[in-house]
Amino acid sequence: MIFKRQIPIKQGVYFASAPDPFFSDSYLKVREIENRVYSNQQLKQLPVIDKKHPHYSEWKMRRKSAMRFSDYLGNKKPDKLLEIGCGNGWFTNLCSRYVNTAVGIDVNLRELEQAALVFNGPHIYFAWWDIFSENPFTENFDIIVLNAVVQYFPDLESLFNKLNQHLNPGGELHILDSPFYVEPSVSAAKLRSVNYYQEMGVPEMADHYFHHGNGEISDFEVLYRPSLNKLKRLIKGKDMPFGWYRKIKAG
Repeated sequence: MIFKRQIPIKQGVYFASAPDPFFSDSYLKVREIENRVYSNQQLKQLPVIDKKHPHYSEWKMRRKSAMRFSDYLGNKKPDKLLEIGCGNGWFTNLCSRYVNTAVGIDVNLRELEQAALVFNGPHIYFAWWDIFSENPFTENFDIIVLNAVVQYFPDLESLFNKLNQHLNPGGELHILDSPFYVEPSVSAAKLRSVNYYQEMGVPEMADHYFHHGNGEISDFEVLYRPSLNKLKRLIKGKDMPFGWYRKIKAG
C-alpha cells in the first residue's frame, strides 16, 4: 500500500493533509468560467474531446504532449509515478496504464472526488495533499510529473527540493505543458494575468498564478522543444508550445 495506514479516506480520496478551500474555490470559479469543468463521460475520454468543444484545439495539442510522455513511460517501464496537481485525474489515469502504481495529488477537492469516481482502479490513487506537509507515503517514486501546474507554485527551488525527497535514487522529475519566460518578459506576463483574472471577476486568482523564468530550470534536460520553424509547424500541425523538461536524481 503506497499510503500510510492512518491516512483517512472519504469518497475515494485520501486526505493526507488538512483541506484549505481558499485557493480551490477561486480556481474552480475560473475553471467554470473557462468551460474547463467536464462531465464524467467527457473526462473518461480525455485527452480526446468532441470537435465542437470550445477547447478542442487545445486538447489536440495536449494529446500530442500526453502521447509523447506515455510512449516514454512505455519504454522506461517505471514502477511508481506521482503526479503533482492532477486536477480531475485524466493524466494520472493515462500514466497508470504504464506503471504499477500511479498517484495523483491536488488541493482541489471537487475534481479529486470526480477523479476517484471516474478512474477507480486497483493501482491508481488520488489524494488531497499539500506537498510541504508531512510525508504520507510508505515508499518513494520513480517518476514525479508536474503537468501544466508549476505556475501555481511561487518558489520552484523549494518545490523541486521537496519533490526530490520523494524520488528514488535515479528517479526522474518531469515538467510538461508549462510556460517559462525569458526574464525581460516576466513583468508583461504578470500584468496580462492580472488583467485576465480581473476581467473574469476573480481578481484574487492572480495572487496564486506565478510566472517563472527559463533560468529556474537551467539544470533540467530538454526532452521536447517546440519548433520555431513555421514550415515544420505547418507540416506537422499544431503542437504544444511549451517544452518538456527532465531532471534525474543522483543515484
